[in-house]
Amino acid sequence: MSYFDYIHSRISPDVSIWHTNSSYHANDVVTRESEITGPCAVFPNTNNSVAAIFGGDGMYKETAIGTCGLASTAGSRALFLNHYGTCFPPSIGSVQTIQ
Repeated sequence: MSYFDYIHSRISPDVSIWHTNSSYHANDVVTRESEITGPCAVFPNTNNSVAAIFGGDGMYKETAIGTCGLASTAGSRALFLNHYGTCFPPSIGSVQTIQ
């Protein structure tokens, strides 16, 4: 079973790869913006500064799908939390079970 087959069967079918290149998101319903910009990870030899979400953080998202390269809906995230019952409290920084 592939990673995405597992994600789709166990969590939600609307989870997908987040593409770094902003051209993949031209028709997205939500426009993503960021105060943080940096050199483009997709085209590193250019002088283009792009938003962090589109590679300005130096990360090429398709190579790190397990940690930062997934896209999902709020509903998918709610299903995940409901199923696994975990959260990351900012003050503690560790996984805690919701009682």
